Amino acid sequence: MATISVGTEDESVGLKNRCGVALAGKEDLDPHSRASHPHICLWGVNGPCDSAGFATKEELNWHVKREHLLLCPDSGCTEGPFENRDMLDCHLKCTHDSATTGKTVVFQPANLLGATPVLSGASTPGVQVQPSATNSKAPEDKTLKMEMSIGISKKRCRDQLRKVLEKRIKRANGGTPRAGESPGLIRSRTPKLLEAASFPIIWEHGVLPFLIEFIPKWCGSGHVISVSRGRKPNSRRICFMTKQVVSMARRLVIAGHVRDLLPGNHRSLVTFVFSTGKVDRLVWARGLSKEMPDEICLPRNPFCYMSPCMGDSIGTTAEDGDEITATLGPSVTIDGASYWLVSFHPFVEMTKTTRLVSVEHPSPMDRAKCIEESHDTLSNGDLDFLVGDLTATSGYDLSTTRISHDPYWEDSDKEPPLVVTDWALVSARSRQANLLRKFPTTNQRLETPVTTMGSIVPGATVCSTGRTSGFQRGQVCDVPAYLDGTENGTGKASREWYIEEPYPYEDEDAWIRGGIGVEGDSGAAIIDCETNALIGQLWGRNTYYGPGPRHTYFTPIFDIFDDIQERCGQERRAQLPQYLAESERWPVYPVCRQCFDLREYLESRRCSRESLVSMIGMHDGRAGDTDNDLTSVSELATPRDQSHLVRHIGPDETSSLFSGVVSPAPVHAFYTMPQGMSPGDPELRSPYAHALNEEDLYERCPGANGGTLGVLPTPMTRSSSQQPAKRRRVA
Repeated sequence: MATISVGTEDESVGLKNRCGVALAGKEDLDPHSRASHPHICLWGVNGPCDSAGFATKEELNWHVKREHLLLCPDSGCTEGPFENRDMLDCHLKCTHDSATTGKTVVFQPANLLGATPVLSGASTPGVQVQPSATNSKAPEDKTLKMEMSIGISKKRCRDQLRKVLEKRIKRANGGTPRAGESPGLIRSRTPKLLEAASFPIIWEHGVLPFLIEFIPKWCGSGHVISVSRGRKPNSRRICFMTKQVVSMARRLVIAGHVRDLLPGNHRSLVTFVFSTGKVDRLVWARGLSKEMPDEICLPRNPFCYMSPCMGDSIGTTAEDGDEITATLGPSVTIDGASYWLVSFHPFVEMTKTTRLVSVEHPSPMDRAKCIEESHDTLSNGDLDFLVGDLTATSGYDLSTTRISHDPYWEDSDKEPPLVVTDWALVSARSRQANLLRKFPTTNQRLETPVTTMGSIVPGATVCSTGRTSGFQRGQVCDVPAYLDGTENGTGKASREWYIEEPYPYEDEDAWIRGGIGVEGDSGAAIIDCETNALIGQLWGRNTYYGPGPRHTYFTPIFDIFDDIQERCGQERRAQLPQYLAESERWPVYPVCRQCFDLREYLESRRCSRESLVSMIGMHDGRAGDTDNDLTSVSELATPRDQSHLVRHIGPDETSSLFSGVVSPAPVHAFYTMPQGMSPGDPELRSPYAHALNEEDLYERCPGANGGTLGVLPTPMTRSSSQQPAKRRRVA
C-alpha cells in the first residue's frame, strides 16, 4: 500500500485510504488497514473509490447510498433520489437529525468539512476522530434546508393534484377505469388532465397547500390568501394581504413559485396583488394610509319603519353610554318560536354583564339625528322601538368556529375546513316571512318574500341590504379565501366565502365606499339573486388602505343553522317563516319622511371627486373651450350621475327626467378681475380658478421684517372637529 511521509519519517498515513489517522510508522499501516477497513467501496470510476475502507457492511451501505446513489441512507426512509449531495445532506439534517447524528460519527470515515485532529495520548490507533461541527456554515445550511423543503412540498402538491384528477376520472367512469385503460395509461394522460382541469381544483390541491406552508415563514402570521376575478375574461388575481409590507424580492419569489405550480395554460392568466391590512368585524374612497383608511358612504338605510325587516338598522346602548349599531338579519322559527338572526360581535361586550340586552330599531345613534332636528315623528312617544331581547349566541367570545358542510368541499375532494361562526338570536314579537328592504320607486312592484335557503354557488350574483350600504349587489368568489388564525380572530385557520365587486367591475371606488359589507352592515342577509334563496350572513370585511380588492366575508346559512341546532339543543334545524300577507309585500317609506327626503337629496348630490372635476374642468380651462360635457358644469344642485337615478327611479324614466337640465351658474357682479370661461356657457364666468399655483399651497404668515413667509398648512385629518360625548360603535 502506498504511503506518504507526514512530519517525521516515523509518522505515516494511509494515502489510498485517506483515513486521516496518524500512525507511528510504516509497519503499523497494514495491520491498521486489515483491522479497521475490511470493506472497500468499489463504486469508483476505475475500481475502488477514493474513500477509506469500512469496518462493517452497514457503514459501507451508508456510504454507497449517500455518496453514489444519492438516496437517503436511513432505514425506512423512501425519499430520493436527490439532485445533489448537498440536498441529501440537508434532508438528513432536517428530517433525521436525531437519528443520524450518532451514525454520522461512526459511519463516515472521511473528513468532510476539514482536517481531522490527532488525539493526544490515544491508545487505540483504529478509532477515528470526527471533525468539529463549529466549521459548518449556518446560513448555507438554512438556505439548503429551505430549498429542500420547497422541493419536497412542490412534489407533494403535484402528486396530490394528480391523485385527485385520477380519482375524478374513475368517478366519472363509474368507479373503475374504462376497459383497456391501465393505471399507467391514466398517468400518461395526466398532463392533458392538468390542462383541462378547472382552476379551483388546481388551486385547492396544487397551489394553496404550498402557500399555507410557506407564507407564514415568508410573510409572518396574520395573512389572507384569496383569488378574485381579473379584468379580462378567465383571468384571476391572486391576492395576499399581510400585516407588514412584503419586499419586492419576496413578492417575485412567491409569484415565481406559484407560477411554477400552475399548468402552462393558467400561468398567463394570473396576476398578483400584495396589500397590507386586516379583516375587521367592526368595520373617502380608497384610503391612503393606516391613519387615513377607506372612506365609507353616509348611512343609506338608518330609518325607522313600522314593521322592521331584513336590512334595517338595529342597536342598543351599553351601560357606559356606548351606542352600538348593526343590521337586522332574517326572521327564523325555532321550535315554534320566532327570533331575529343578527351578528354577535356588536354585542359581545354587553353579554359579559348580567343586564338583559335589549335590541332596538332603529339604533339609538340613527334616531338621534331625527330627534335633534325636531322631527315630531319619532319624539311624540307613540312608537315602540324595542325589537326583542338577546336570547342565544354563538359563544362567549369571537373565537368560535365549526366544520363546514358546504357541498363545495366534497365536490372539490377536499377535507371540510373550519368556518367562522358569529351569530346571535333576538326574540321576535311576530312571525312573518322575510322581505329584503328596498325603497319605493315609481315603477312599484310586488316583492317576493325569502322563504327558502340554498347552497353557495361560486360566481353567483347576490344582493343584500345593509344599514349603511343600502340595497347593493355583489358577486360570490370562485374559491373561498384562506384566513390565518390570527387574522380571523379565532386562533384557528379557516376558509371563508366572500363577496367581491360585481361585473362589469367599472366602479371600484363605489364598491369601496358603499358596497356590501361596509361599516354598519354586520349581520346583513346574503340573498341569491337567481333563486331568491338565503345563502349566508355577513360578518366582516377587510378594511385596509392602499392597493388591493375589498372583500366581504360571510358564513353559509346551513352552517349557521347547524350550529344553532347543536348549541341550542334542538331536534330540528331552524326554518324560515313561509307566510306573508300580500299587503305587506310592497316597499314602504320610513316613518319620518323628512329624514328620507333629506337623505335622498344628499345622495343625489355630486361626490367630492366630481365636484372637483366641475371646478377645474376636464380641459385646461382656456377661454373659448366650450366642448366640455355636462360633467364639467358647476356642481350646484346637479344630480350625481345616472347610476343613482336608475337605482331609485328606474331605467325607463331616467333619460326624460334630467334631459336638457343644466345647473344654474352663480352671479358674480362683485368680481372685477377677468375670469376664465365656464365650460357650460361661453357667456357665463366662473368664480373658480382653472389652474393651481404652487404658492396656493402655502399660507401667508407675516415675517420678522414685515414681509410674508410661505408656511405649509397642517394636513387635514378625517376626524370630526368635535368629539361626541358618547362613543359610537358601528358594526
